[in-house]
Amino acid sequence: MVEELDNASGAAEAALERTLDQGGVQAESTESVGSVGSAESVKSQESQEFRKSQNEQGEACEGELARLMEELERVKQERDKYLAGWQRTQADFENFKKRARQEKEELSTVVVEETVLKVLPIIDNLERALAFSRAKNDAEPLISGVELTLRQFMDTLAREGITPIEAKDKSFDPRFHEAMMQVESDGAAENTVVEEIQRGYRSRTRVLRPSLVKVSRRPESGLESGLESGKEA
Repeated sequence: MVEELDNASGAAEAALERTLDQGGVQAESTESVGSVGSAESVKSQESQEFRKSQNEQGEACEGELARLMEELERVKQERDKYLAGWQRTQADFENFKKRARQEKEELSTVVVEETVLKVLPIIDNLERALAFSRAKNDAEPLISGVELTLRQFMDTLAREGITPIEAKDKSFDPRFHEAMMQVESDGAAENTVVEEIQRGYRSRTRVLRPSLVKVSRRPESGLESGLESGKEA
C-alpha cells in the first residue's frame, strides 16, 4: 500500500514537471513571435519615414528647379532687352558718324566756295592789268595792277585772320622763324633777322608756315682772324 502511494506520488510529480516544461516552451514561443512582430513593425515605420523623407527631398528639388528656371527666364529677358538697347545705340552711333561725315564734307565745300568767291576779284584785277598792259604795250600799268592786286589779296587774308609774320630786324624766334643761314653783321645785334628769304604767315595764334630768314652773328675779331691765318700757314 505504501509503495503504491509512493508510485502515485512520483507519477504526479512527473506529470507536473512535464506540464511545467510544456508551459515554458509555449511561453518562449510566444515571446519569440512577439519579438519578430515588433521588428517588422519597426522596419515598416522606418521604411515609411524614408519614403516620406525622399518625397520631401524630391518636392524641395522640384521647387528649387522651378525657381532656377524662373531666374533663367528673367535673365534671358534682361539679356534680350540690353542686347536690343545696345543694337539701337550702335545703329544710332553709325547714323551719327554718317551725318557728321556728310556735314563735314558739306562744310568743307562751303568753305572752299566762299574762299574762291573772295579770290575771284583778285583774279579779275590781274586779268584786267594784263589786258591793259598788252593794249598799251607798257609795263607800268601791269606793275601798278599787280601791286593793287597784292594789296587786295593781303586785305582778303587779313579779314580771314591770316597775317604775315614780322621778321626783318626782329630777334630770331624759332617759333616763327626758320634760319636758313648765319651771316656776319656789324650793324645788327647777334641773332637778329637781317634778311627775309620767304615771308611766313600765321592764322591768328597758329603758325601756317614760318619765315625763312638769314640771322646775324658776331663778326670774327682781327686777332682771331690772324690766329687762324697763322694756323693755316
